[in-house]
Amino acid sequence: MIELFQISNDPAFARLCDAIEGVRLFVDLERLGKAERQAVRDTFTSTHVPDDVGRIKTVLRKAHLMVRVNPLNSDTPAEVNAVLAQGAALLMLPMFTTAHELARFSAIAERVAQASRARGPLWGFGGIARLDEGMLARRDAVQVAADAQRIAATIDAIAARLAQPA
Repeated sequence: MIELFQISNDPAFARLCDAIEGVRLFVDLERLGKAERQAVRDTFTSTHVPDDVGRIKTVLRKAHLMVRVNPLNSDTPAEVNAVLAQGAALLMLPMFTTAHELARFSAIAERVAQASRARGPLWGFGGIARLDEGMLARRDAVQVAADAQRIAATIDAIAARLAQPA
């Protein structure tokens, strides 16, 4: 199944998205080096802050919450701890270039997740989102077509909800 990502730090909008199957909410905390990497591109840089993770998590009932953290750095353990403590189910590590970086991040995330699980059910960890998640080589044309139809229906449902008066 393909999931749609919706980047938002608006709890009211996140609540609307949560009601639609197949939408994953995404809080984007990446800042380190982003302005320099994207200086010549017309791209979106979020203004999300760590407290947005908890604000979005509190309104979600079905959707998974993914958080993009900063590239691996000395503050990564604290950042991972903070977002998991606020309810992130999935983490995205941007801009890694080696397997060693990914292994280091995975080790940090797993250590934090183990400590979190020991504190009780309020703490959770669902995994690390991979860029190729769900894109299996043997997916057949029928499944791809069904996913495309579901995506179109989901987009229509989001548009209809947004068009409704508040």
